[in-house]
Amino acid sequence: MERARLTEILNGIKNVRVAMFGDYYIDKWLYIDRDLDELSLETNIIAYQVVDKNVQAGAAGTVLNSFCSLGAGTIHAVGAIGNDGEGYELRALLKKMRVDASMLITCEDWTTPTYFKPTFRYENSMQESNRLDAHNRTVLSPDDEKLLIRHLNDISEAVDAIVVSDQRRQQSDNGVITPGIVSALSDIAVKNPNLCVYVDSRAAIGTYANLTLKCNHLEALEAVFQDRERENDAETIKYCAEFLRKKTERDVIITWGENGTGVLSGEKFVLVPAIKVSGPIDVTGAGDSMTAGMISAFCAGADIFEAALVGNLAASVTIQQIGKTGTASQKDIIKAFDSSC
Repeated sequence: MERARLTEILNGIKNVRVAMFGDYYIDKWLYIDRDLDELSLETNIIAYQVVDKNVQAGAAGTVLNSFCSLGAGTIHAVGAIGNDGEGYELRALLKKMRVDASMLITCEDWTTPTYFKPTFRYENSMQESNRLDAHNRTVLSPDDEKLLIRHLNDISEAVDAIVVSDQRRQQSDNGVITPGIVSALSDIAVKNPNLCVYVDSRAAIGTYANLTLKCNHLEALEAVFQDRERENDAETIKYCAEFLRKKTERDVIITWGENGTGVLSGEKFVLVPAIKVSGPIDVTGAGDSMTAGMISAFCAGADIFEAALVGNLAASVTIQQIGKTGTASQKDIIKAFDSSC
């Protein structure tokens, strides 16, 4: 890709309209100063002293953060949260980010999923301790499922892409990714052939039909061979993409770390190269930033292979942001492109 072409694509992102669907989490870092440790009088156990915190939208919200950083024109959050403090915090975050959260419903019996991340702060470094996970463990009610399906159908007429973030580590009916929702997404894709309906799924990529699929190579190996330890090469990645495409009949994208991204569109398979970086890396959020970069570029007029390269550029930026779930701006992507040439 020429630099002028990349600039042209990035300039078009300001007109992109996207709906982000999935389970929305709060990522909450709690920064602890060990010099302020106190001994609890009640338990005789050290009480850590939190001196600062950082709160971000997580899970589906992580991808949404990246769309915002890239400058997407209109962003809609579609999903469900609880009627609790974390849900209030999440709505406040989305408002600050100028995200339309009118289709983010509140479920009275839900817990807004939260990752609490205690982090010890030292003079010249930080060390994250054991994460505390507060997942929602309540099944979506039939009425709330119908409401979300209605929201998805409504928003499909107003956006260029519906992006689905399926964060489930195993197939489960908890959260918003239910069998009914999966079926509804398939129907929407069939009814709207020019709409990009895209799913990134950790554990259930093989359950989707009619959607553009994205997963990493380990998830692909699990879906196709039920064996993540299987030796793999470019031909294996291509085979996995072809296997998954037989069900979805849409494009398949398989990220493969430093080896690049395998993209199957029609009968054409291309291994889009990764962007080489030096120094320490943190892969947290890399797949999410890749998704946002790729879909933003695709909706701005790039073909799927060009879009995957933009996604790889975005991921190369975020993996260099140590100790946080990073994002990439358009300026970051241009800089990464120039450095890779």
